[in-house]
Amino acid sequence: MKQKTPIQKQTDSAVCPKCHEKEWRAIPKWRYVFLVSSLPWLVAIILAITVHNFFLVFIPLIAFVNVKIASKRIPLSKCHSCHYIGPQMSTHHRHA
Repeated sequence: MKQKTPIQKQTDSAVCPKCHEKEWRAIPKWRYVFLVSSLPWLVAIILAITVHNFFLVFIPLIAFVNVKIASKRIPLSKCHSCHYIGPQMSTHHRHA
């Protein structure tokens, strides 16, 4: 008679690879888009004020491009303890 081995859930994906705390959370897509778009939007607004209003055309373009990039990006995660940001680990890649 075969003995059943208990199934263990892999919880390493919720552990920070740097400080090993369980504060590892995924960064939402909208936050990633905001962080990536903030500086280009600010530059476009400053150029529109100082140089020419034509630079306001780039604001929707920047948003569109960054949303497309965010949908294709590698999911990022952040540790709320040590503030380390890195790629979201899958359950297949386990660190010792």
